[in-house]
Amino acid sequence: MKKHLLTTAACACALAALAAPAGAIDYGATEDELKVSPATLLPQLAEVGLQKNVIRVTWNPDDPSALPPESGQIDALLPIASANGIRVVFAVYQARATALASSPVAVAQFSAWLGSLARRFPQVREYIGPNEPNQPRFWQPQFDEGCGNASGAAYFTAMSAMYDALKAADGGIRVVGVALSPRGNDNCRAASNVSTSPVRFLRALGQAYRGSGRRAPLMEALSFHPYPNENTHEPGRGYTWPNVGVPNLGRLKQAVWDAFGGTAQPTFEEGLTVDLDEVA
Repeated sequence: MKKHLLTTAACACALAALAAPAGAIDYGATEDELKVSPATLLPQLAEVGLQKNVIRVTWNPDDPSALPPESGQIDALLPIASANGIRVVFAVYQARATALASSPVAVAQFSAWLGSLARRFPQVREYIGPNEPNQPRFWQPQFDEGCGNASGAAYFTAMSAMYDALKAADGGIRVVGVALSPRGNDNCRAASNVSTSPVRFLRALGQAYRGSGRRAPLMEALSFHPYPNENTHEPGRGYTWPNVGVPNLGRLKQAVWDAFGGTAQPTFEEGLTVDLDEVA
């Protein structure tokens, strides 16, 4: 996760492209330094009109029931955030890229941890699913031995458990899924960064969802990280298919429809919203 303020122009452009209703757009930051300096940073966020801040919380499979070591810092920042009109959002990470694809036991432990986290911090009303499952830095394996996609089905299992655990703890929690990287090479034999493009990851996630027979959603919003391909590129430059940048969000909308249309998981046409959580 990069630390930055979300840019107004990028957010407005992207959300409009997915037909967000008038008044539905809000702006925020993804800034973990808030844990250390809440009294300094939260008033600054409020001063420039931001409404939320995303911070990282990490599940450690080696100590699966332990709450984040920075829980005391989170306790301290939450009332300051509330006083400044800033919503705090938890972005969920795993300490190892293989942690949630390793066994059903790990997923069950992760689910129990999320329930404990929600009860420990009832002020936090929004959670973002495990980060960038189409990138090997955060999720492995991406492919099986036959070069078929593996990350989509494994992520479906983890995201289902996350949704169910959080809703059981508090039905009012907003569950945001996927936190997609905008790019992937779809090459199981790549020399580096063996990854999955966002369009093809969503297809694999949808196939797993449909095959499971699940009758509940996975998410109420979809998180997407529309980084430029290079830091020097302007946001309007975009990507070639099947990757997705700011000007290509129609691909994201279509991929979600293809994955989930006609199921219990709403599409953008049925009320799903998009969060652009990292843009620079």
